[in-house]
Amino acid sequence: MLQLLNPKAFVAILPIVSVQFPAAHISGVSILFWSLLLAGLAFGAPGSYLLMGVRLRKLISQPRYFRLLNNTMALLLLYVAIELALNQLLDVTA
Repeated sequence: MLQLLNPKAFVAILPIVSVQFPAAHISGVSILFWSLLLAGLAFGAPGSYLLMGVRLRKLISQPRYFRLLNNTMALLLLYVAIELALNQLLDVTA
């Protein structure tokens, strides 16, 4: 239900239908085909996140995997923080 009320979907519709479809010479009944294909792809992303979440929930219920996930996320966060700091420092000195 949440995906059906996603405001980004409505924002994406206008440029796709008014700019990209005509530029790709998509018109008439082809619009219906391509619209259904795009809708399927848009539904597929949250569906895949759901399936991965179900699997991940089973794994992190075990303390060993939960600790591994926390440590991995902490290292990734540290990496991003260092990367952002270095980019700021290099931009200021350049």
